[in-house]
Order: sequence, then structure tokens, then C-alpha cells
Amino acid sequence: MRLPLRIFRLACVSALMLATAACTDGSEPVSNEPANLTPGLYEISVSQSLKQFSDKETAPKPICVRSYDIDSFPHKLAEEYFVAQRGCRTVRTPREGNTVSGEVVCPTDRKIAAGNSRFVYRGEIRPDRLVLEGNMVIDVDLPKGAGGPEISDAQLEKAMRRIEDIKTVIESRRLSDCP
Repeated sequence: MRLPLRIFRLACVSALMLATAACTDGSEPVSNEPANLTPGLYEISVSQSLKQFSDKETAPKPICVRSYDIDSFPHKLAEEYFVAQRGCRTVRTPREGNTVSGEVVCPTDRKIAAGNSRFVYRGEIRPDRLVLEGNMVIDVDLPKGAGGPEISDAQLEKAMRRIEDIKTVIESRRLSDCP
């Protein structure tokens, strides 16, 4: 006995949906009921995927987050780490569920290139933990010979793309109440 094609397709789609639902725990940050960080003493650690470019990586440090700082803390954490110079501006995307995102946009040195570098971040909020991941996006127009006689234009372009591949992770974990 052959099943009509429409019933066969419906059965396949239903099986696929059931299998997908069985494999997920429903913990997508955007779909969860919004969680808020709990005020307290947090340990902040920063790491990067490519260690030789990690000039800001430091040992974990404690920071006290008060109740009045809870809503802005995720953005302030990213902005504190990534505002590289004067003239940078921040773009805070409205929170969706437990997901926070934004970017820090900094102008390049106009003597070298025209454009901006942007640090784009996204993170997940939990009551006792915040993890932000981000990377640099370099939007510049390099003039020919910008690398000088030592670095070809192709090498400079390759280096810029490599910098964009570096992933930075800022993690804050609640330790206790503030002292």
C-alpha cells in the first residue's frame, strides 16, 4: 500500500519537528523568560581566541554590582573593555529575552585610513552569570602603501581579516553578596 505524497511529506515534517524538539532543552537565550542578574560580587575574566593579540587579558578581577547597575551592567562591561580611544560611540541594542547585544564604534586614525573599527558583542544573561562574546569588524579604506615599505597591501589586508577572526569572551560570574 502506498501513502499519498502529501501524507508522506506531512509525516516526514512531523517526525523532523518531533526529533528537533527532543534534541533541544528550550534554553535559547531569546526565547527564555527574561532573567535578571542578581546584585552582588562578580568575578570578571577576559580571554581571546588568539593569544598573541591579547594585550588586555588579565587575571580575573572582582567587581561589586549594585541593584541600580543591574540593567546597564552587561553593556557597561563590554563598553569598558572595548572603548579604545576618545571619539568612540556605543550602540546598545534592546534586550531580547536573555540576550543582550550591541557594538562599540571607534573612528580610525584619519592619517592612516578612513573608516571605523567596531567591536560587535552578544551575550546571555543568567541570574548568576553573564557571558559576552564579540569580535572586531574593521570597516576601513586603506590607501595604497598604508603599510609602508615593510608590509604589502595584501599582507595588511590579510592581517586585518585575521584580527576580525579573534573572538573575545568576557565572563562575569557571581561569587557572593557585595562586602
